[in-house]
Amino acid sequence: MFRSMLAAPFAALALVASASAQSPYLAPPTDPVKLDLARQLIAASGGEKGAEDRLKAIFQTTDQIIAAGSRPEIAKLTERFQADMRVELLADVPQLMDASARAYAKVLSEQELRDYLAWLRSDSGKAIAAKGIQIQQVALATEMPLLTKLMSGSIQKALDRTCQEEGCTPDQRRTLVAMMSKAFPALAKGQGGG
Repeated sequence: MFRSMLAAPFAALALVASASAQSPYLAPPTDPVKLDLARQLIAASGGEKGAEDRLKAIFQTTDQIIAAGSRPEIAKLTERFQADMRVELLADVPQLMDASARAYAKVLSEQELRDYLAWLRSDSGKAIAAKGIQIQQVALATEMPLLTKLMSGSIQKALDRTCQEEGCTPDQRRTLVAMMSKAFPALAKGQGGG
């Protein structure tokens, strides 16, 4: 349940943080019964502890990917940054959970909330919720390397298209490649030149 909000860890969280005050979707719902049911949904799916465990699983996976694909000095800096990010994001879990509860209350009907809550309290719902972190770890372990590879290819195509359409100078292209290579090391290995 919380996985969908955290699947794209940092970009999504930054977007939520910057837009939450302005978003009409996160405004308090008019029905306090629906909000209470939504909060029960969050609690039944693992609550604050579950959300913290999911964040930790995301960080663990990204730590492994960064360590495997970065130079030692970059990996060390990134590890330090990740440690600080953990502290910051874990402190924001209650706020993120409240935003999720408000989103569920805003989008789902009272009956849908009751049905979802009944399922989460069923034996199957409890078992799946208990395995949620394991599912997320397996999914992240298989998705993140593929996503990184696909993103590198997408960035290369977008870079080529942008420079072709905008008439990049060789210096502008090198600057763009250098910026993207910091985030996507595959580009630094000769794929982004030109």
